[in-house]
Amino acid sequence: MDLKEYKHHCSLDDPLPDVPATPGYTIRALGNGLELLERCYAMGPGFYKDDVNATRAKRDHPGWYRSLQSARLYRCDLDLIVVASHGNIAAFCSIWFDDVTRTACFEPVAIVPAHQRRGLARAIMIEGMHRIKHMGCKVVFVSGSSAVANA
Repeated sequence: MDLKEYKHHCSLDDPLPDVPATPGYTIRALGNGLELLERCYAMGPGFYKDDVNATRAKRDHPGWYRSLQSARLYRCDLDLIVVASHGNIAAFCSIWFDDVTRTACFEPVAIVPAHQRRGLARAIMIEGMHRIKHMGCKVVFVSGSSAVANA
């Protein structure tokens, strides 16, 4: 399979749109404990769709996520999730902000398939842009490997 990477950047100098309403969902920073395991689990369907083994492996062995959280630019207040009214994580977005260069990267961003086509990706990314703009960010980057993901 030939993957093409799409790269986008956006200046945060101009005013940002308001965060779109997402009825039945809440956007907030990731918590700890069982919510961390839920976030690990959401990575499976968010990126591996029908691969149940990959989904279980992400949840059952969360050490990979703890390693990610120890990275120099990791900030828990920029590790965003969208929570459905029933409590499950419907989407997630980690934002890596470098306050020296005043740039940020959204990576990864995914929507759990059962929650796609509800504007959650747009909402979580705009929420993230508001947060990093408030911190002094000037430019944000995101990339992906499919036309659908980059819509």
